[in-house]
Amino acid sequence: MSSSRENSIAEEASGLSVFPGAAVFFVGFVMFSMVRLGVGRDMPLGRLLYQLAAVFFVTAAAFLAAALTAKARERGPLERQVFVRRGAKPLSFPLEKLRASYDRIWPMLVNTDWRGAWLPIVAAAAPALLALFALSKAWSITGPGARIHPAQFCVCLYSARSDPDAAKPCR
Repeated sequence: MSSSRENSIAEEASGLSVFPGAAVFFVGFVMFSMVRLGVGRDMPLGRLLYQLAAVFFVTAAAFLAAALTAKARERGPLERQVFVRRGAKPLSFPLEKLRASYDRIWPMLVNTDWRGAWLPIVAAAAPALLALFALSKAWSITGPGARIHPAQFCVCLYSARSDPDAAKPCR
């Protein structure tokens, strides 16, 4: 029973593509670049474009991470490789220590499933960090509508009340 469920999950995963995530990321990047190049930098349009770019970046992060994880599961576990040094001539002491470090580190690097373990994490983290940067830039834009006076805020709250008799005056 579980093998049929695993097969259906694998079939669903094989249908996932990186294209939707890349397309959404591209749209967000175009919006982000428009403001960075000067389109609406000091207007509410710039703030809106930054905020929309952040939404697109977060959406792209989800699509990209899901697609890359599905591809890694479809590919299966990484085949482990074993390295044995043969016929190496002796070196001086510092170079021999360097070679020993290399011989210890290289198998760890080669036997790490970079596409399956780390690429989805980077594909989720990089657009999310770009989204945070875009939001920080959006919050720093001041202009018409960027700040509201407390009296205007009270008027907005007073006018949005649902029960006119239950409203208390603003102080």
